[in-house]
Amino acid sequence: AVDHIVAALSSGKHVITANKGPVVYHYQWLRKLAREHGVGFRYEGTVMDGAPVFNLFQEALRGLRIQSFEGILNSTSNHILSKIEAGGSYEEGVASAREMGLLETDPSMDLDGWDAAVKACLLVNVLMGGRLRPEKVRREGISSLTSTRLEAARASGHRIKVIARGWREGRTVHASVSLESIPPDHPLFSVDGTSSSLVVRTDMLKELQIVERDPGLRQTAYAIYSDLLAIRDGRLIP
Repeated sequence: AVDHIVAALSSGKHVITANKGPVVYHYQWLRKLAREHGVGFRYEGTVMDGAPVFNLFQEALRGLRIQSFEGILNSTSNHILSKIEAGGSYEEGVASAREMGLLETDPSMDLDGWDAAVKACLLVNVLMGGRLRPEKVRREGISSLTSTRLEAARASGHRIKVIARGWREGRTVHASVSLESIPPDHPLFSVDGTSSSLVVRTDMLKELQIVERDPGLRQTAYAIYSDLLAIRDGRLIP
């Protein structure tokens, strides 16, 4: 996919993509290439479907410094966890996700936390100036969930969620994906089913939260449409 993007940018064509791979691995290079050729390069649909993550922080909230974020970024694993909480088995949750068309072609992308890791790295690389690679990130998916951890969370009134994180330590940035037991007052506690949410902590506006309830193909299509409108209006690169 990156070869096609490079060819398009190099020949003076705008590019809009919802493909996470080229952006997470080659963001700086592709952005530079787009600028050199005076064309658009936009990617809003790569994280949280049509929710305005990049438009918000790269355009509407310019000048903010993101200190950290945490989020539920993989709808499939969150759907499966909701099914398990409702009394279903892990296998039933996976089957439900497959029936709904939520599972990636390679199920390990969802079940082993790879998709969330890619999105965490993408956010860190684009919004925090990082150069992280998903394979280097500490990662834990719902395939690691045990009945012991689930019961312990239930007993304490907590919920198990797959949380993607990004944060700064001095001049370096980090990311992780892990199964966490979160309490009722946590901002991600009520995010159910295929919904997703991102909590961002900044230097100026403190804490902001974006929530997208049960997105589908229409929402991803909207992300591409909004990028198209941005390019039409001359906003070539966020």
